[in-house]
Amino acid sequence: MKKFCLVLVGLMLFVGSAMAQNEKNIFGVRAGMNLAWMGESDATPGFRVAGTFEHRFVNSLPLYLETGLEFSQKGGEGAGIQANAWYLQIPVMVNYKFNIANKVTLYPSAGLFLGVGLGGSTKFADGDWHDFSGNKIDTFGNLAKRCEVGMRLAGTAVWKQFTFGLGFEFGFNNINKYGDWDEDFRSGNFFLQVGYNF
Repeated sequence: MKKFCLVLVGLMLFVGSAMAQNEKNIFGVRAGMNLAWMGESDATPGFRVAGTFEHRFVNSLPLYLETGLEFSQKGGEGAGIQANAWYLQIPVMVNYKFNIANKVTLYPSAGLFLGVGLGGSTKFADGDWHDFSGNKIDTFGNLAKRCEVGMRLAGTAVWKQFTFGLGFEFGFNNINKYGDWDEDFRSGNFFLQVGYNF
């Protein structure tokens, strides 16, 4: 799975750099908040920041391919566990843009994302947690797999060069790494973000 993640990262970066040499490109920055969870845990707030790149790949339609690099804080809380996880994410989205007024554009987006866990910590309350009870450990050391692939749906409004977006993403793969737990850890996340296009 790690080799698969590295191949996907390299391919996405190569495609992005190749498209950057063409016209009809939009670069931007984004920042916002997450409301994320893992498995059946309660949602917890987190922070996100991103650099984005859009390329219009159909001349006759306002159809864009969007990718970029994101740092996203996810996690979850419940049953005596408080998990925090930082991911580097690469999305591959398709956007269809509607101009509804002068300098105002709305567009829905759909696509996939690849996440690679960079770090984070998990706190365990005192209780029946074997060696973890009362301790704080590395989230990706013994608990969660680093590689995550999922789907994202979003909607964005653009006024002049300012963007306002919200969306939802969910992981396809079970990221539970700890063998003694049978729980299926698939992540989910609602996010809200603002940004600027150059």
